[in-house]
Amino acid sequence: MKGKLFNLKDLPDLHDNYNDTLVRNNLIEIYDNYKYLIKDTIKTIEFCLSHGINKPLTLFYLFFCIELFLKFYLIKNTSYSLKEIAHKGHSFQSLFNEINCIDKSNNMEELEFLIRGFKDKHNNNIDINQYANFKYNHLKKEEKIIFDYEIKQREKKKIEEVMKWIKNYLVLI
Repeated sequence: MKGKLFNLKDLPDLHDNYNDTLVRNNLIEIYDNYKYLIKDTIKTIEFCLSHGINKPLTLFYLFFCIELFLKFYLIKNTSYSLKEIAHKGHSFQSLFNEINCIDKSNNMEELEFLIRGFKDKHNNNIDINQYANFKYNHLKKEEKIIFDYEIKQREKKKIEEVMKWIKNYLVLI
């Protein structure tokens, strides 16, 4: 049997009161799926760290996990539709701004601070919105690499600190 591709338009509109029960049932599944994805991504990051997987791939998974977490937070705590949240793309600043507008006491500033400390191989701040390129270790249409391949102990501790923050906060939402 050929599998069906999941499409965002297959989901009911959260603002449609026509079939409220279906929407609620789907939301529970969506919440659970986000939690599973986040937890599995954390396990992947832990595997990368414990087996010496290269820095670009590890950071890719870390920022993917953070993006999932931020979008999950918005799904859980706002009335935004899934399409509205999906349209925010990979803009971390947009996601943080939305979260900070709805709840100033959410401690997201701490997460923002933690992830701003990651640097490229030339010790420059990285554009976290471009994290999809991290797994290839170069920006589109560029040859120069972004990171050295080895994760330094200081960076490993920072990655672990971000993961600990996500794990602790995930329990609260």
